[in-house]
Amino acid sequence: MAPPTNRPAALSASVLLGLVLVLVAAAACSPAPLVGASPAVSPAGSAGPSVEPSSSGSDAAPAATAGGGADSDAAAALDAFRAFVQTDQSFHMRADMLLTIGSLTLDMEVNADVAGGDEKGTIDVRGAGTSVHMDILVVDGTAYGRIAQRDWIVLPADTSSSNPLLGLDVEGLEAVGIVNAAGQLAHHFRTDDVSMIDTSTITGTSITELRLDTVGFDVYVTDDGVPITAVMEFAGAGTVEGASQTIEATVRYDFSKFGEPVVIEPPI
Repeated sequence: MAPPTNRPAALSASVLLGLVLVLVAAAACSPAPLVGASPAVSPAGSAGPSVEPSSSGSDAAPAATAGGGADSDAAAALDAFRAFVQTDQSFHMRADMLLTIGSLTLDMEVNADVAGGDEKGTIDVRGAGTSVHMDILVVDGTAYGRIAQRDWIVLPADTSSSNPLLGLDVEGLEAVGIVNAAGQLAHHFRTDDVSMIDTSTITGTSITELRLDTVGFDVYVTDDGVPITAVMEFAGAGTVEGASQTIEATVRYDFSKFGEPVVIEPPI
């Protein structure tokens, strides 16, 4: 593994908002439908991604262990998780997002392979009158996108990694307890600190004057500090296309395939 690297103090959610708005704007301006061979995405206005820590798709609530779910090993698990996020890792990530901007509601699905700060994968967005499929690459801090097999383009500088672990401030996490996540015991950590999201990474050409009123981030990790699932929720307001809009989002992340080799290169 590569040696630990310094991470920013706050969590970047830029690609999750920035790319949605880029896609919607592209769809609105395109003379032809920007519809690719996208996988099934929940219809807009649905209840959104599950916030339960189970990647098996079960609707059952997380089950606490005997003893009320108290986590006597939380400190060790958090130390292990800190080492995980401070080391360049390779893994697969799926993110399901329900985003509401004013009266517009969108569903988004991200499937990406991650290697350190680089990524490659797909993003699918669906809302009223909008269905967009996009290939995405993030290489050496530059994000590239390709809609419906068109030419690759360099995305605006205010979009970057969709990996929620890349800028996570582990020191702000508090132990909640032990739960059964995806069929295995997991340590549950949470923060409600609004400063955990760096709004400067979200604002730019798409959103300005962003204010977050509430934030919640839950992450479920193994004894070895390996993340299984994470859920981020936030609400606030900002200026979008010159108009003030309320913004709400729920994002669920599932992680897998740790350590598998991933080759990520910029498009030709």
